[in-house]
Amino acid sequence: MNAHSNENIRENLRESLDDTSHKNKAPRQVNSPDTTETKDQKIQAQKKILDTLLGELQEKSDDIYYSSTMDVAHRLEDYIKESKELTQDEVELVRSLSAHDIQIILSYN
Repeated sequence: MNAHSNENIRENLRESLDDTSHKNKAPRQVNSPDTTETKDQKIQAQKKILDTLLGELQEKSDDIYYSSTMDVAHRLEDYIKESKELTQDEVELVRSLSAHDIQIILSYN
């Protein structure tokens, strides 16, 4: 992938995670560089947590390797809700993620 493709993926991910309401949306404001950097950092932190949880899930379930990405995302969503090992900061970062959000973040490089 080239840098342009990575930037498009980042922008699509930001839009997807920002778009919590499809109705009565206010006009989109242009993000300042500081806001964009903060969102990128949040996404990277979420990805790190999800990768760790995915590793734990893989140890418990051999069949996860052959599962669809959406199935993996749903299993991670359930695993997050059941996990007692996450710190409060980690919980705040990933608890509100939907299976679709998880799927997008896991595909993010």
